[in-house]
Amino acid sequence: MISLDEMESVANSFRKKPKKNTSMQIQTDDTMAMLEILEADMNKFRIENLRLQQQIKQLQESLVHCSVNVTNTSSKFMLPSEFKLKYENMVKETLPSAFGYLFDQPKVLVQVVQQSCLFLEHVIREELNNKTSQVASILGINCQGLFSLLQKLYQDNYQSVLGFNETTINKLKSHSEN
Repeated sequence: MISLDEMESVANSFRKKPKKNTSMQIQTDDTMAMLEILEADMNKFRIENLRLQQQIKQLQESLVHCSVNVTNTSSKFMLPSEFKLKYENMVKETLPSAFGYLFDQPKVLVQVVQQSCLFLEHVIREELNNKTSQVASILGINCQGLFSLLQKLYQDNYQSVLGFNETTINKLKSHSEN
């Protein structure tokens, strides 16, 4: 038989072990809690990723449906679908390459784009006014109503009237990239 002292020492040894196990149990519980949080975050990100993938797929499908390319033979102006394709190309490729460093500063980017558009509009209007003045001086008439009369001519022949052809446009692009 075991004496009382031996039984007490065995009982004390068991009492001490749970203390060690308790600290390990706390560490295990903390680790499990962290793993549960990480799993919840990972599931949340998976759901968000699936949602974004579905949204991208829907946008791609709508882009395919909307990208019907029809050639307009009566005018040199682009149809809305052609304009949309060129606009999307500009937004996806040209603007990021030209203004990519400004994407982190949206206020500055908006100001640059606004000023560029205003400058381009000013240059075009100035060139149209110069061409109208030249036509008026050749014909020996007043310029006031001439611009509205020549509007259709400018629309149908804008490349030759303004002198913008592919070479000129490429030169403008190369200057804007530098």
